[in-house]
Amino acid sequence: MLSITPLNEFQLGHRAYHVDVAASGHIAALSRAGGGSILPPNCASCARFAAPKEASDLAISPDGTLVAVTARGRSSLISTMTLRMVGKLDESIESCHFGAAGELWSASRWDEDSIALEVREPGSWKVVARTEVADPFGDSSFKILAHPVPEYVVVWAAAGQDGQCIFWASRSGPDITVTRFPGLDATTIPSFNRPGDEFLVVADGNELRHYRFPNGPVLTTMPWPFDDMDNQIGDLVVFVDSRRALLPSTADRLYLVDLSRMSLADEISITGHEPRPISEVYPKLREPGLCSDLAYITLLPSGRILSVHKQIPMETSEERSDTLLVWSLP
Repeated sequence: MLSITPLNEFQLGHRAYHVDVAASGHIAALSRAGGGSILPPNCASCARFAAPKEASDLAISPDGTLVAVTARGRSSLISTMTLRMVGKLDESIESCHFGAAGELWSASRWDEDSIALEVREPGSWKVVARTEVADPFGDSSFKILAHPVPEYVVVWAAAGQDGQCIFWASRSGPDITVTRFPGLDATTIPSFNRPGDEFLVVADGNELRHYRFPNGPVLTTMPWPFDDMDNQIGDLVVFVDSRRALLPSTADRLYLVDLSRMSLADEISITGHEPRPISEVYPKLREPGLCSDLAYITLLPSGRILSVHKQIPMETSEERSDTLLVWSLP
């Protein structure tokens, strides 16, 4: 087991159901109850903001000066300097994402069969590009995500057991081109290497796959090696560098993947958040085995890792507080 000592640790005072990281390294976290926090890259301080409840998405601008909170079809633009709302978009919006130049991408429900993918210019937030994207599964949820190459964004469509797929989108003036990545009908959100020419996904619920961007082919695959039904492959992967990736399990245990061999190299144990008996994390469960308090993990622009950890013992109360850790792989 590979032991990790956190470089920085910050207790939010609220849950972190949505987390986004700016190109500047600033971190935004948001709870379902509308409690929000903005932190610098080292998590040494915190500014609080209030947002609409039951948010479905959170985005932070590249310079960390704005957040967009999407809730019940509306996106609220909040200044991280004044912590006040500076704009609102009311157009059945499901997801927002700030592009590299500060432009705002959004996905809005067009009708039962499609969504509108739009780009708004910074400041005025007027629509300057728009296209229609057919819903691949029907009644899908759409999420817009960053791509390492500024000309692209990622659009992930998810419809539960009906499937999930990935689109690449790029803009030229008022036109948006959208291309579906072939051969993936049950996939997690992709994680890219720094150049943006390769990505990782968990596909079909049981396999890690390494692809070439934009059209493939698949480079390598790794079936999940454990038979334990309580510790299966998770729904997230983080491409750390050319040699390594991080892969959580359904028991919130964290594994290091050797990409050259496409195999699990070790399990990660973070000091103070080590794997422990399930009953210590979830007191109402009396099942054997280990789990951890890990809730989310992502890569910071510095190359360090940001992980979110649930307060334990874990209960259903929204009033509980999550912890942010910043750490590095040796």
